[in-house]
Amino acid sequence: MKIGFYTVRFTPYLGSDEFVNIGVIAYDPARNEFAVAFTRDWRRVLCLDPDADVDRLARLEKSLQRDFARAGKDGDALLAHFEDSWSLDLQLSANEVVEAEDVSWAAASMFRERVFRAGDSIE
Repeated sequence: MKIGFYTVRFTPYLGSDEFVNIGVIAYDPARNEFAVAFTRDWRRVLCLDPDADVDRLARLEKSLQRDFARAGKDGDALLAHFEDSWSLDLQLSANEVVEAEDVSWAAASMFRERVFRAGDSIE
């Protein structure tokens, strides 16, 4: 089945093309199912911005999971809300599509491709 996914990017400098991929969101609109996977290793974020609030970024994963659980059938609206309301240092990539059995597999696979580096945790 086709699963949409978004890459979550940390972009600390307005007007710069510099960013670090910190997580992924997989979304199956047909089933209204989501999965979220974020890095546990913030070294690349801190290399880009030594003053980054990594505690806030780390809490974002749980916050997203709660928001999706509460969203019900409004997943598309919630994704649009994220794009409009996140602070300037966070961005969602354009929606991309991957063939996958389920959203959890898609999130894990896209995390490995887009975010994971040696030393990261994928739990």
